[in-house]
Amino acid sequence: MLPDINIQQTFSQANAPEAFNSNGKAYIDGGVAGLIIYNMSSSGQYDFIAYDRCSPVNPQERNPVTVNGFIAEDQVSGAQWLLKDGSPLKNAECPLRAYRVSKMGNSYTVVN
Repeated sequence: MLPDINIQQTFSQANAPEAFNSNGKAYIDGGVAGLIIYNMSSSGQYDFIAYDRCSPVNPQERNPVTVNGFIAEDQVSGAQWLLKDGSPLKNAECPLRAYRVSKMGNSYTVVN
């Protein structure tokens, strides 16, 4: 199980421009092993979700997951998750830890 930590991380187009593309993603600081910001919209809108990059498979090792298309993967265990909802696809029993994203002016804040 991932450790419980407080999250309040801000991002914008200035520091995470890739996330503002349709189905875009960006890595930012925060969380246990960093955060993935994922734009679930394919219509040019912004519908963000954030996930902790720490793999829930052997979380004590703090292995960061990497994103390839719509899939997040733990390169060590081979586990995979679907980015649309964080659900496990392969070699994993637990979903990725998700965090809420809220808009504040021209920036967005990730909180738990």
